[in-house]
Amino acid sequence: MDENTAQQLLEEMKEIKSNVASVQGDINNIENNMASMQGDINNIENNMASMQGDISNIENNMATVQDVNRIDNKLDSITEHVVRNSEHLSELTEKQNLKQLENIKDSQERQEKILETLALRSIEQESALKDHRAK
Repeated sequence: MDENTAQQLLEEMKEIKSNVASVQGDINNIENNMASMQGDINNIENNMASMQGDISNIENNMATVQDVNRIDNKLDSITEHVVRNSEHLSELTEKQNLKQLENIKDSQERQEKILETLALRSIEQESALKDHRAK
């Protein structure tokens, strides 16, 4: 194996390592995003529990029909916001998951192309070595 071939292989190995590091970075970003989303979900759940406690206190202290009607209207509004937030969170999660899958697929395709190139070069180099030895 001559020095140029060795250098080419070394550069290709560095490129593969760089691609692997990039994929690992993508995976870390995905994990961070998922952790962040879980934190957001926990906050929403905590807020919902807090709101439910507030509603219970109001119901225990209400004195008039007007107060009951007002509380019902607030509860409907809160429920509507929670539903919208849940739908929005579901959409965001789905979009994030799709993007993550696309990133992983793209990375895998790049790696497969690199591996194909390396395999072809290896075969070519082996053939050249056999030809050289045969002479």
